[in-house]
Amino acid sequence: MVREEYMRIKLLLFMLLVLLSMILFAEAPEIVVLYYPQNEMTGVFYQNPFLWRRNEKGGTPTHFQLLVSINENLTEPDLDETIQNTEESYFYYYSAHKDLKTNTKFYWSVKAINDDGASEFAPIWSFTTCKMLPASVTLITPEQGAINVSPYPTLRWSKNDGGPVTSYQILISEYANPLPPNAILNTSVDSSALIYVLERPLIQNTKYFWKIIPTNESGTNLNCLVFSFTTRNETSINDDTSLNITENLVQNFPNPFNPETTIQFEVQNTEFGIYPSKSSSKAFQRVTIDIFNIKGQRVRTLVNDEFEHGKHSVVWNGTDDKGDSVNSGIYFYRMNSAGFSVTKKMMMIK
Repeated sequence: MVREEYMRIKLLLFMLLVLLSMILFAEAPEIVVLYYPQNEMTGVFYQNPFLWRRNEKGGTPTHFQLLVSINENLTEPDLDETIQNTEESYFYYYSAHKDLKTNTKFYWSVKAINDDGASEFAPIWSFTTCKMLPASVTLITPEQGAINVSPYPTLRWSKNDGGPVTSYQILISEYANPLPPNAILNTSVDSSALIYVLERPLIQNTKYFWKIIPTNESGTNLNCLVFSFTTRNETSINDDTSLNITENLVQNFPNPFNPETTIQFEVQNTEFGIYPSKSSSKAFQRVTIDIFNIKGQRVRTLVNDEFEHGKHSVVWNGTDDKGDSVNSGIYFYRMNSAGFSVTKKMMMIK
């Protein structure tokens, strides 16, 4: 009986020692160290990851609490996440499952937690998110799969709703992925431009791929469609016709100009795509010359008439179809004749 009582007392003392050791050696985690986004950092991506480091002192955390708020004291948080500590590591990385509001200042902090308690929140840091990435553009011309395209194609696109655009990167390639280093044309234009005219011809009878990449201070949107088109052979349309389309439309003069400029063009062969004029027995060819602004909008049909073989000229006085004067800037004039299209650039200054 005495022995049994002794064993019970011994077991009780052991349990008390274990409990006392747990109390004496229990450690709550210490305050973590924030790493990214750095304090007062600007231009932070709105899908931003967060990085912090646990303190080597104190107990090992079982999980962390991340708070992100537009309020300096972290009230009404936009993010209140519990992140489990599943790795034996000192650094922890977390990517939020929701986008933060763009162009906004946020405050953030993290605290460490385990079964023995929790640390204080780390000193609060702030960061400002960047503006939204620009939306992908809509490609207009040349249309997808277009054939018989001029070796001097006019590229047109439109802007979609999204973040602001500062510039457009224009890429043309013989490869389905037109990104560098595959691009044979890699240039940029201002955000106000929604049209681009090639100044050097592409190879005839060749398939090309083109892409427009919008850019702003937040980055570039690579998630844009790629269209293809095939250039035509302009020197062998048929056995009896040979046209050098680059000589059909002459650069306007003067350029830049104010208030008017002269555009010269030439009808080189009236045996192709022609019809007799109702008022003459001579062969004539239909010619149109349209003027577009930098957004690709037609502002004036300058010529739409029949012309016989030879050189001709027309004067543009800087007005639109309504007779109103246009603003200073870059304009494009395009000549269409017998299935051909040539575009050149000019500048009006005031």
